[in-house]
Amino acid sequence: MTDAGARPNLRAGVAERERVLRRIAETLEVSLADFSEVTVRVGSAEPSAAECSDLLAAFHRIPDPDLRRRCLGLVRAFGAA
Repeated sequence: MTDAGARPNLRAGVAERERVLRRIAETLEVSLADFSEVTVRVGSAEPSAAECSDLLAAFHRIPDPDLRRRCLGLVRAFGAA
């Protein structure tokens, strides 16, 4: 048996993730396609909206675009580990 209300909630979650990723990409001055390699591991805890916001704010405070790209590379490396 399935929950009839689950599908709209799923769509809302996907839309929210896309909105957050777009905002991060804009702040980092990278394309949204740069996030296409990002995958969510089964069983992993997803980041909260507060964590995403905190990360975005920290990136936004980095004035140098090259440093932001290096930082993004570091985050990607941690995500792949």
